[in-house]
Amino acid sequence: MVSLADVLKRDSEPLPGWLCSESPSFSMNDFFGSRTLYYPGSGYDGQPVCLCARTRAVHAFVYVDYLVKQEKIIEWVPNAWEGYTVEYTEIVAEGTLWPGGFAQHVRSVDPLGKSNEIDAAKPFVLFVVLSRNNDAGYDETHGPERFAVLFIGRDGFATFKALYCQGDGTAAPFLVVIQDHGMGGNWENEFGFGQGGMLENIAQACNQRPRWLLVGEGGGGKPWKDYNDVGAAPEPGGQYKTARRLWTLNTS
Repeated sequence: MVSLADVLKRDSEPLPGWLCSESPSFSMNDFFGSRTLYYPGSGYDGQPVCLCARTRAVHAFVYVDYLVKQEKIIEWVPNAWEGYTVEYTEIVAEGTLWPGGFAQHVRSVDPLGKSNEIDAAKPFVLFVVLSRNNDAGYDETHGPERFAVLFIGRDGFATFKALYCQGDGTAAPFLVVIQDHGMGGNWENEFGFGQGGMLENIAQACNQRPRWLLVGEGGGGKPWKDYNDVGAAPEPGGQYKTARRLWTLNTS
């Protein structure tokens, strides 16, 4: 049976030009002009980056979680991915992502106002570029020269709509990670990020469904409608190392 990596390698991309520059500071146009992976409720889980970076499928990653803290992310990142070191870190003003301020866009699909009951104590946006440690013997067979992660301490539903559903030409995420943990802190706990949940409804309404879903088994998370299992061997990931399968959007 083929692996998840075997499948994603068939859909690889070259390293984006802005990641080749000497000063890869954050730019909305550059970052979201690239393929992106979107991971709501990400916690401290490096597996999706490891999978997609080593296959060259994605080089720009968006991690969103209102339960993580900026200082903990800064501590975690230097040792999160073998063979990579932090080259550049930038604290990004929220106004850079959302001129005029962050809008809680999910209110229109959240009539009970549950999303307002939970908010990050210290919302943040942190941009990190990591570079391959060539001096330690890591080469092209290990992964790309660089990749970038945008960490956002905000609600995963509202952030998706704020980033991808503003009608400004931003492409849908190339891949979305669906990993629900039951009692893991998701206020929309009936369906979570999986099938029938608010994230699927937002993506459908905005016509911003990703090409790929990486779905963790257990916790109630299910692939969205109109997605097919690619038939690859699952790969463990997340806090509890649950099996994750790759699903692709049925465009027929």
